[in-house]
Amino acid sequence: MKIKASERMGSSDGHFLASQQEAIKKLTTAGHNVINLERGNPDLPTFPSILKAFEKAALNPINHGYPPYGGKDSLKKAIISFYQQEYGASLTMDEITIFSGSLSALTALPMALVNPGEAVLTPNPSFFGYQTGIHMAGGKSISMDLKEENNYLPNLDDFTSENLEQAKLMFLNYPHNPTNDLC
Repeated sequence: MKIKASERMGSSDGHFLASQQEAIKKLTTAGHNVINLERGNPDLPTFPSILKAFEKAALNPINHGYPPYGGKDSLKKAIISFYQQEYGASLTMDEITIFSGSLSALTALPMALVNPGEAVLTPNPSFFGYQTGIHMAGGKSISMDLKEENNYLPNLDDFTSENLEQAKLMFLNYPHNPTNDLC
């Protein structure tokens, strides 16, 4: 028996990574030297100190069950400390949500904040993952063209006041993916 996906899933371009992996495999098999920028898989060994901390945490019975809803306070405090030290940003515990990966976060955020028909400002170029959550929420994406002459920052003067008023959410990421520029 074949299970039919919902309309919202059926029209989603959810197989982007799979199609990219297949294209990379074909090019590599054909003898092309492909620089694979599709995922942020580390190509360097994990620092020994991280491995030791992971081993210690894995052996602690307190970590053998599900994590607390919303994430561990100790992790959130470490994130707050990091952002304060690295960027001078002051965050609070309720401004941080823990996810198991970027794609789940980028899907959940618009689904939690965006109603059908509402707009989301998305950078162009950008990580493909922004579009899935917007689509699932029934939102519409308004592209922010990031240009080198503007240091890959969005220029809000490029938008009509109607676009800005419609926007419920704006995605930004720095260092920017894929240019690696900083804000």
